[in-house]
Amino acid sequence: MQTTFKERNLVGKGGINELVSIVFPVVVSAACITIMTVTDRLFLSKLGSDQMNAAMIGGLTQFMFISFFIGVIGYGTAMVAQQVGAGNKLRCPRIVFQTLYVSLFASPIVIACIPIGHALFDSSGHSPSQLAYEKDYFSILMFSGIFTLFYNGFCCFFSGVGKTRIIMYSSIVSCIVNIGFNYVLIFGKFGLPALEIHGAAYGTILSSFVGLLVIMFAYFNPKHRLKNSISWYYPPSKSIIYNLFRFGGPSGIEFLLNFAAFNLLVITFHSYGETVATAATIALNWDMISFVPMIGLGIGVTSLFGRYMGAQDEESAKRTVHSGLKVSISYALFCLLIFITCTYPMIQFFEPNEQKEVFQQSVPLAIFMVRTISIYVLFSATFTVFSGALKGAGDTLWIMVASVLTHWSFVGGIIFMIRKGGADPKTSWWIFILMVIVLCALYFMRYQSGAWKKIGAIKR
Repeated sequence: MQTTFKERNLVGKGGINELVSIVFPVVVSAACITIMTVTDRLFLSKLGSDQMNAAMIGGLTQFMFISFFIGVIGYGTAMVAQQVGAGNKLRCPRIVFQTLYVSLFASPIVIACIPIGHALFDSSGHSPSQLAYEKDYFSILMFSGIFTLFYNGFCCFFSGVGKTRIIMYSSIVSCIVNIGFNYVLIFGKFGLPALEIHGAAYGTILSSFVGLLVIMFAYFNPKHRLKNSISWYYPPSKSIIYNLFRFGGPSGIEFLLNFAAFNLLVITFHSYGETVATAATIALNWDMISFVPMIGLGIGVTSLFGRYMGAQDEESAKRTVHSGLKVSISYALFCLLIFITCTYPMIQFFEPNEQKEVFQQSVPLAIFMVRTISIYVLFSATFTVFSGALKGAGDTLWIMVASVLTHWSFVGGIIFMIRKGGADPKTSWWIFILMVIVLCALYFMRYQSGAWKKIGAIKR
């Protein structure tokens, strides 16, 4: 009997409809986070390139220092999904509580990393004015990282069981609060002093705290607690925390080392001077915006793939990957079209109100970077799907090794070429794009090999 297009692609287990129902709220949530970040840089761009560029470096460095624990905690999503698939849903709240213990343990470590960040900035070779802004923004923003860790712990439950709309609602509230506070604090409205880049950091802290309160309220809501048998307290579980670090640890190390590599790369691009720094910041802002749906898609693939592997339904798990590829490639081709045809308006979006000389000088290079970043989006969208599937199966150690080696090999080569070989910005940028193509090929080959079937991450 011949199947229809709808039956092959849209409906049923692992179909596009099921995947999108989970992905859409996560995409909105990720979009809200990106809107908050880009809004900071957009507001600050009106005050000059120095503050916009500093916000990018400071924000990337802040995330780098919390990324290891984000990876460890984030594996709670796969653990929850696996338990749901195995029919052990009552174990899920206990997993979530262990992520909170990890967050509590991580908080003082995060704050202790502030001097390390300052030392990194001091060695960057950036202009004195940008350097001062970077340090101030980063130091304040590190405190919001604590709220981010706890927030991600609660998100693991809702994304793992497929109730991602709650994450979406909390993100929307946080986004609205962030934009409002940032506008008031950066520009000094309603009689308050104009705090400029400091106001952007304070606004982010306030919005992160509000987002955490919203998702905590949803999690501990009496109806939700009763339905999911959620207790107010679970003692520490050595076995669960061990598995979080065993399978999430590689993801955390991957996040940390990859973000360190990426951060060093951006810092090195900024060392070319203000013109290149401005062009790279604009291009990477649009890269971040375009990549938002892929974050949600990766989480959705991890959740569904882990659930079906937990239920020992390999056919539906593989169908989830096929659905993810169809969605990701379609979206990436759409981005490619927009990036090529609307390049100049996208760049003008970040034009400052004053001190426009640096911005105007950066426009030709920014046009090149924005157009070529569309190739990056195409391949990163593809490897995100394979990465999500491999994480859902627990194949995080291989992902860590392959990803870290690739990132540091390419980034180390680019930094050497810039510092010692005098490579021009366009050559360095092309090598950065090539890195993503290589990663995509590696992830595809790993998935096709089927080695992830032997990991044994799922405990019944």
